[in-house]
Amino acid sequence: MKTRGCLKRSVVPAVLWLATASPGARAQQPPTFAASTEVVAVPVFVLNAAGQPVPSLTQDQFQVKVDGHPATIVAFEEIDALEAPEAPGDTPPAPQPTALQATAVRQFLFLFDLTFSDPGQLKRARRAAADIIQHKLGPRDLIAVATLSARAGFREVLGFTPDRDQALRAVMTLGFGQPKTDARDPLGLSFEMSSIASQGGGLTASGFDDLRTIQDDEHIDQLREVVEREQQIGAEDLSADIRDLAKALGRIQGHKQVVLFSTGFHAQTLFGSSAPFGDQRPGANTSQTASSDAHFGDAVLTQTLREAFDAFVANDVAVHTIAVQGLETGSDLTDQAGLGSAAGRVNLGQDSLAQFSANSGGLFVKGHNDLGVALASVMDASRRFYLLGITAPAGGKPGHVRHIDVAVTRSGVRVFHRLGFVESKSPGPVRLATRPEAAEWLVKGLTGGELPVRSLAMPVSESHGGARVALLLEVDHASLGGESAALPALEFYAYAFDARGRVTDLAAVEPTAQALASLARSGPKRLVFATSLGATPGIAEVRFVLRESGSGRFGAGRVRIEVPDFAAPKPVPVLSPPLLIGSFAGAAVLRVKPRSGEASLPFALQGQAFLPALDPVVRRGEPSQLLLLYWDKHLASDVALDVQLRLVNGAGEALPPGPVRLVASATGTDGLRRMLVELTPASLPPGDYRLQVEAHDPASGISSRAQEALHLR
Repeated sequence: MKTRGCLKRSVVPAVLWLATASPGARAQQPPTFAASTEVVAVPVFVLNAAGQPVPSLTQDQFQVKVDGHPATIVAFEEIDALEAPEAPGDTPPAPQPTALQATAVRQFLFLFDLTFSDPGQLKRARRAAADIIQHKLGPRDLIAVATLSARAGFREVLGFTPDRDQALRAVMTLGFGQPKTDARDPLGLSFEMSSIASQGGGLTASGFDDLRTIQDDEHIDQLREVVEREQQIGAEDLSADIRDLAKALGRIQGHKQVVLFSTGFHAQTLFGSSAPFGDQRPGANTSQTASSDAHFGDAVLTQTLREAFDAFVANDVAVHTIAVQGLETGSDLTDQAGLGSAAGRVNLGQDSLAQFSANSGGLFVKGHNDLGVALASVMDASRRFYLLGITAPAGGKPGHVRHIDVAVTRSGVRVFHRLGFVESKSPGPVRLATRPEAAEWLVKGLTGGELPVRSLAMPVSESHGGARVALLLEVDHASLGGESAALPALEFYAYAFDARGRVTDLAAVEPTAQALASLARSGPKRLVFATSLGATPGIAEVRFVLRESGSGRFGAGRVRIEVPDFAAPKPVPVLSPPLLIGSFAGAAVLRVKPRSGEASLPFALQGQAFLPALDPVVRRGEPSQLLLLYWDKHLASDVALDVQLRLVNGAGEALPPGPVRLVASATGTDGLRRMLVELTPASLPPGDYRLQVEAHDPASGISSRAQEALHLR
């Protein structure tokens, strides 16, 4: 089929690369579980003698026990945290149980001890953490930053975020001059950093060096004053704060990995009667339970520490401890000297760190002058891990802790894992009762929920060469109100994230009761939210949540797309997947203004608005209209494109699609050619197909390809 464009005035911005996502649609189905079945997520880290992850183990090599009785493994996955979850344009995997999704996301809390660390040690620890943030994080990793002190307790500098730039600033400032969240963001996921956002590329190496120098010079004296005051206070309050921190982290889903930078408790503060804890090298088996009484002589402190250890187990918190003092002069960390010597004091401090790791399933790294290498060993150890979903044997009491033990039938390995969980009181469908819970789903990119939500995300070019992502979100009225004609109170949130985890734009709305009543009067069969989010070239991910305010029922999803560089001198031509033209009949459309300001939506053809079909369905023998979009800023209007279509079935066989007719073609001044095609599907068996499109430019010799899933009836 040859297409030739005639030059017409463009009434909409250029449109490129379409991606659709419908949670659970056209994706491999995971195991299904009854609402009353509690699936417990157990991350298992298997290391060799060198402390490196052991890959390619199989499910039958794992045995799990709960309270000493065999548990059933109902889900198994090997995860590489440095791999992207899916390619741009691909439909995300079908939602797994929430516990498994949340645990697949690594969550690190960098915790800096201001009581038992001097400013020089803190400086080294901060630089090591900053290097990790720049070079060792995976695409879905989350980072939080906090300080811990006996006087001020736990102080959050930055909550869990995918934003690398904000994490760097939090580490380098430890809260001095940290930017405030954007008041226009109802969930508090983004920050008031307009100057950084306008740069589009995040912190440069020179920019980070400047920031590091400024923070070191301005705040080192403040840190020194804080540390000197803190060391006058005992370890009892500090231990209580760590216990309370573990309990607080229990409100966050998934496995939490706390990286504690500290020297440990000093001999002047604590006095124990036994030898040091023993071998706690990276990769050592840390699932054993140590006796606090042998190490900590104070009875109140002993009880506080026991409570802290129990909180680690109950709330799925692993504490990795890094001894920031390194190889101190005149001491031997393997020495079993008495407490009266310098070596003994160092050992006791490090032994307290070993206790925290041993009783939480974490790693302890000691005796390393290069904290960057020490921290990297922790990150590398958790890069590859095994995610097990288990159902526990009967016998647990709701609200009580149950203990987990994992064995691996592989010689020469060391295993650490989640140590326990709290038996659920009433397993059932997940609900988002509060806004912070919705925020957590967005930050982690979780998908699922009771509301069947369909979505479409499409990058669009602005007149000045910038990029946006047009987003449609659709939900059936029946799934919201059931037999009721009224619409329930709703909340809509959509966030665009760039490759560094920054929020480039957001849109949020909570329609008033009057607005919902007005929409309901038209008797819609489906409700459509429409918005357009600012984006930067490269990989982008749009995440959304639609929530019923009263019931907490929700639908959540994400779409990963590649945003072209529309302003590049020689951009690569791009062909969009076919866009099936739908109908406004039965749809109530709600436009949502984004934070960046109102912008045009691209869903128009020859000046007429249309609504794309978010779940494309075509019928045999009946004509359907498709819109194909080919963008090339250097494309001449008189150049004919050779466009070919074919259907591919589930077996991978390419089949003729049936009669295809070009209805209209127009090339705008923006280089976008819009081609309206009529397809009458042939007499093929009903089912799911891929409609593949290829456009060949004979002038340049370049061929562009795209495809989209559709259902044939």
